[in-house]
This record gives sequence, structure tokens and C-alpha cells, in this order.
Amino acid sequence: MAIYTVHLPPDASTPEAVADKAVFVKEGFSFFAFAFTGLWLLTKRLWLMTLIYIAVLGLVIAAFTLLGLPRPAFGFITLLIGILVGLEGHEWQRRKYANMGWVHAGTVSGPSLEECERRFFKDWMASQGAPRTALPPSPSVMAPGAAAAPQGVLGIFPSARGQA
Repeated sequence: MAIYTVHLPPDASTPEAVADKAVFVKEGFSFFAFAFTGLWLLTKRLWLMTLIYIAVLGLVIAAFTLLGLPRPAFGFITLLIGILVGLEGHEWQRRKYANMGWVHAGTVSGPSLEECERRFFKDWMASQGAPRTALPPSPSVMAPGAAAAPQGVLGIFPSARGQA
């Protein structure tokens, strides 16, 4: 079961615009952030964290070069950095959206992202108020020759309770 936080843009004026721009950020560990740290940070547009990652990686390389530490220790340090980004990456995304003025609209869970989107927008649209639909035309507005539905009859029978 996946859990997502939902972030809505501050500048969207219509429900359709909100639906197009809404962002679902997954809770929990991100394997791609762990395995492809720098690329993941770039694809998520976490510019400050990308610069910090490059700076920390540069400091680690410089420290290992100057101190002459063994290579397995360098691999261990970069593994720890990857685990940190995997654990905290989604939280950094949420903070980025909060700093940009996006509204945290809630949390939703489901077996997949599509199901979570469906659940969220179903509840969100209900809370926004159902869209107004046109009223059925009154008999005086109906086209000439159109038969009006009999009054007081329910179902498919021509008279009440199926009696002729």
C-alpha cells in the first residue's frame, strides 16, 4: 500500500487546472534517490540539495585524496550519502513545494499512484461542491409533439403498481 501527500498549486483557479498541476509525493524510502542520487536530485529540481550533494561529494573526495584513506571507505561514505538521500528525498520535495506556496491538501493511500489519484480527486471534488448540472426542461419548454412522462408512475410499468 503506497501513501502519498498531495500538493496543490497556489495559482490554479479552476478545478481542471488544479487537477492538471497537482503533485503526489510518495512517503517512504526512494530506491531511485538512493541508487541515482545526483540524477534523482536533478530530475526532481532540488537545485539547492544538488549543489549541497556536489559540495559534500567534493569534500569527501578531497579528504580521501589528502588523507590517503582506502577506497572501500570512500564507497562506504557514498553509500551512506545515498541512503540519506533515499530516506529524506521526498521530505525535501515536500519542503520545496511548501516554500513555493503550494497547499498541502492531504494524504491518500492506495495500491498504486493511479488509485490514489482517483481517490483523492473523488473526495476533493465532493468537498469543492458538485458541479452544477442543467435542470431537465419543463413541459412547457419541450419540443412540440414530445410526450411528457406520466406523473406518479415509478418503474417501467405504464400505470401505478403495474395495474392497467
